[in-house]
Amino acid sequence: PVKMYASKGNFGYIENESVKKNRDMIFKWKVITPFANNIGTNLPDDNLNTMISEPKSIVSETYLVIGGNLKLTRDTAKNLSRYLKTKFVRMLIMLAKANQNGTRKTYRFVPLQNFTNESDINWSQSIAEIDQQLFRKYELSEEEIMFIEENVKEMG
Repeated sequence: PVKMYASKGNFGYIENESVKKNRDMIFKWKVITPFANNIGTNLPDDNLNTMISEPKSIVSETYLVIGGNLKLTRDTAKNLSRYLKTKFVRMLIMLAKANQNGTRKTYRFVPLQNFTNESDINWSQSIAEIDQQLFRKYELSEEEIMFIEENVKEMG
């Protein structure tokens, strides 16, 4: 059986043979996030609620799979999940988002990072400290940083 994540973090199990699409993702580490989220909307929860989906798991259409082609490990999946919680990433998502649904295009401005220990980002730091590293890496101006800090809430 394969674990299948459904809406709101609920899960069940289905037979491996029942999976017809994206079978190559079954045995990989992945980061998943709800297809619909409130980033860039006027609704109150603008968190990007991610979960790590372990090998021998799949998701329903309720979720987007992020990093399924990155050969993630448990640790690099955790680092990717932390990256997605930064104000930096959530601002870039807000710029691309037209409505509550998060499609592949929603992430088009988010730069890919090295999520290993050899990264130029220290993923073991707090989300706020990771944001500061990203601001420096991408040479954001004080004005741009202030805009992000004022317009993107801390993760709840």
